[in-house]
Amino acid sequence: MARKPSNLTYGVADRPSWPVTLVLAFQHLVLILMFMAYPLIVAAGAGFSPEATRHFVTVTIFAMGVGTILQAWSRFGSGFLLVHNPNPIHIPILIQAGAAGGPALIATLGLFSAAVQAFMGRIIRPLRRLLPAEVCGVTVTMLGVSLILPGLDRALELSPDRATFHADSLAVAALSLTLMLAVAIFARGTLRLFSLPIGIGVGWLCAALLDHGTHAPSVSIQALPWIDLPFAMPSFAFDAAFVPAIMLGAFIAAIDTLGLMISVQRMNDADWRRADLRSASQGMLADGSSCAISSVLGGMPTHISSSNVGLAFATGATSRIIATCTGCMLVVAALCPRVAATATMVPQPVLGAIILYSAAYLITSGMELILSRRLSERRVFMVGLSIIAGISLLVIPMVFRGVPPVLAPLFGSPLSLSAIVALLLNLLFQIGISRQATLTMPVDANPFLAVHEFLDRQGELWGARRDVIIAASRTTALAVEAIVEAGLAREAIRLDVQFDETHLDVDIVYTGIALERPSAQPSPEALLGDEREVGRYVGWTLGQLADQLTLRSDGDRQTVAIRFEH
Repeated sequence: MARKPSNLTYGVADRPSWPVTLVLAFQHLVLILMFMAYPLIVAAGAGFSPEATRHFVTVTIFAMGVGTILQAWSRFGSGFLLVHNPNPIHIPILIQAGAAGGPALIATLGLFSAAVQAFMGRIIRPLRRLLPAEVCGVTVTMLGVSLILPGLDRALELSPDRATFHADSLAVAALSLTLMLAVAIFARGTLRLFSLPIGIGVGWLCAALLDHGTHAPSVSIQALPWIDLPFAMPSFAFDAAFVPAIMLGAFIAAIDTLGLMISVQRMNDADWRRADLRSASQGMLADGSSCAISSVLGGMPTHISSSNVGLAFATGATSRIIATCTGCMLVVAALCPRVAATATMVPQPVLGAIILYSAAYLITSGMELILSRRLSERRVFMVGLSIIAGISLLVIPMVFRGVPPVLAPLFGSPLSLSAIVALLLNLLFQIGISRQATLTMPVDANPFLAVHEFLDRQGELWGARRDVIIAASRTTALAVEAIVEAGLAREAIRLDVQFDETHLDVDIVYTGIALERPSAQPSPEALLGDEREVGRYVGWTLGQLADQLTLRSDGDRQTVAIRFEH
């Protein structure tokens, strides 16, 4: 079991009381229903009829609920609180496909997207070297950055050209955000968990007093049925012209999903070292399954919601029970259209405050993840250029408007662009870096100075974690000094070091008397005995300091293989 970080009140395996769970799940429901604008945009752009639009939205909500439940189920999904939403990366191509072939073509393309996402989950293990901590950190950081613009758009209700804003919107958003921060920082106990409901409630009341952004249920809501069963099977159509774009978008979505799941793993484990690829693979399979369910029923492809990931950590509650409850609420909302429509009436400035509140957590968490590794010049530029690429999309979006339609998904969001640039630069900057290094030390050398300088230099080049390099330097220097002081080595000692993303292996090779690793601790008097007794004591000590110790002997040639988990 992972150790729960101190900033979480309820970790992934905790079980809050039912009243607390319902409130926390409801705020996830309210937030995610705000993004039902995505399928409405697709339906409007494709020219769907009102009945087709209602069915399109309803089945999308239903699939989101099922996907959220599957993600929380550790035997099938990732086992984390990951709420699904409509996948915005596909909006441009789905509008074109809907106009050309209607819901039937959208359903077919959705199945292609689901297949790509599920397949990416199956080949994730060979991709381990593509995903060091700094690449994952860039993804998490840009996940927060990508929420800034939609958060400000809603908080200020900016004009289409972003030249003007509403003062009332600023007042409502500022009040909501201030209350959320005040409760989150200064409150104690379970009250801290309700920072968002308190901020939402007061902000909504303020908006009502200002007669801004709130209204009674409209005729369209009143005209909706109370119960709707979204299980009519659509027909399917095929057009090869749309397949490359939808598959590229699915690949980008899979990378986004992977980044989100790694960020969730990192934030749920105080001792996190590397990505749990099994959990990530299952999470991507659940993502693809949700997308397939939505497509088969005639809805929009789904994806993991980055806003809800930020919300979970901002409130300090990541229990998978909350995910299951949220998924059930989404299913109920799909079956009761009036409930879903009413929940979407949260004022836009209040929603903007929620998004900005979540973005702050994600940005700082990504920075922490980046700085968990030693940053060589190559990694500094990889991180910096990747973030610059993503921010450039926010600052000068017109530069990317002329890209070919097939490449449009790459430039669909700062998160997508930064993730792809980080992956490519990580591969490029690995050219010329050997994963092996050798140091030869004479027996009269200072082992602590020589080993520290050697491993520190290699650790920076490889981007190894600081604590692993420190532990390896200390243990290796102690071993070399003990071997030399005991007179076990007759000639110079050679260090062969090898690194990958999971292990740091140090082989101490020398000519002389072999070390032995006894099953029980030798007595301190062994240090006063002959070389073999000293070797037994040194072997036992190294076994306590290393994650794995192997002793090999080939005549006079001795090898002490020390492995450190990375």
